[in-house]
Amino acid sequence: MVSRYAFLLITLFTLTALTGSGQRHRYNFAQSYIGVQTDFLSGGQTAPDFAAPRMVIGGSHFWYHADFYISFPVSTFALSESPWSYSEGVTTGGRYLLFGPGQNIPHPFIGASWMTPSLRIGEGPTVQSSRLGLEAGLSLVVRKRHSFEARVQYQHKAGLDYATSREGLTSISPPRWTFGLTFKKYFDITAGNASPEAKAWIAAAEKTFETRGALSAWSVDVGLTANVVGGGYAFAEAPFLPLRPEITLAPDLSVGYYFHRADLGLRIAYRPFHIHQEGHGYQWQLREHRLSIEGFKFLFDYHGFVPFVGLSAGAVYQDYTARDRGERFAGHAGWSPLAGLVFGWDIRPTDVDWLILRTNLRWNAAAGFQSASLNLRSSHLEVNFIQLVVYPQRVLNLKHVVP
Repeated sequence: MVSRYAFLLITLFTLTALTGSGQRHRYNFAQSYIGVQTDFLSGGQTAPDFAAPRMVIGGSHFWYHADFYISFPVSTFALSESPWSYSEGVTTGGRYLLFGPGQNIPHPFIGASWMTPSLRIGEGPTVQSSRLGLEAGLSLVVRKRHSFEARVQYQHKAGLDYATSREGLTSISPPRWTFGLTFKKYFDITAGNASPEAKAWIAAAEKTFETRGALSAWSVDVGLTANVVGGGYAFAEAPFLPLRPEITLAPDLSVGYYFHRADLGLRIAYRPFHIHQEGHGYQWQLREHRLSIEGFKFLFDYHGFVPFVGLSAGAVYQDYTARDRGERFAGHAGWSPLAGLVFGWDIRPTDVDWLILRTNLRWNAAAGFQSASLNLRSSHLEVNFIQLVVYPQRVLNLKHVVP
């Protein structure tokens, strides 16, 4: 299901490479933004209505024809008294703007998103699922660096069966339609690099960094990653709990080294996750500390869009506890080997940038403790949409650049 949504987003992404107008170069290829969003979730006749303020972080690519973002709920509250706790969760999506953003009049966009809605009713379990969101709307640019958007979104296959007790399931229809308004503030610190003066400085910086050994450099990387459990855990025996736990967020921290001539990277990455489920008095939690060495090769450079692919190997420390009505009945703590694939892309306008944006995706093969009585093994998909990569050596050498 997750791979199907990823395919749709990749298709949307590749469409954007076919259009564009005006002066285009690598320095205005992409812009970052941060925004605030207000959503109204319509429950129809079978569910309450909800309101949801959100934060959105993203980037405009392919000269304003593509928009890729991640959206976080600040809170979600019912507009009437209800035992429901509901959220559309973290949303990752892409949009296609055929005509770019509207300068004088609003311009249309269409998009698709990977949604992670979660529902809890009373003391029941929290059920979180992966859903496809389809959206359309209008975008209007205000004073060049701000935009307003109005959109409508439809959640595909929103219905589910919910365990209202330990013994029975009830068909539930959460909100399918979302109506929202978004305000964005854009940042572009590389657009000025197209000027003759900037090009002269970049050439001087590249020569200085090469002389002082800063083109190949150490990096410190900080971001936020989401963890998707690839399969149901064998130890989650309670039939009233969902097969998969909720998607969880964790810091994605790494120290790396970039080899300039070979155009490849090597890093040590650490991610701590808290995976858990509970409902009707039953609960389990699994704290995982994932530590891996990752090597990856950059494939090509398309106007500063630089994809990469690689391998990872390391270990995971698992601390597991299960309780039923407060009584602890199972537990484990220990290390297991971990291996997988890494892929993603950098937004790299020049070879002398000291700060770049990276998107990381990891697929971890099934790993974890396993015995005759307990099985903590599962595969995982990690999605880190925006990671800041800082090269301290380049920062220290900026003072030596003389155009």
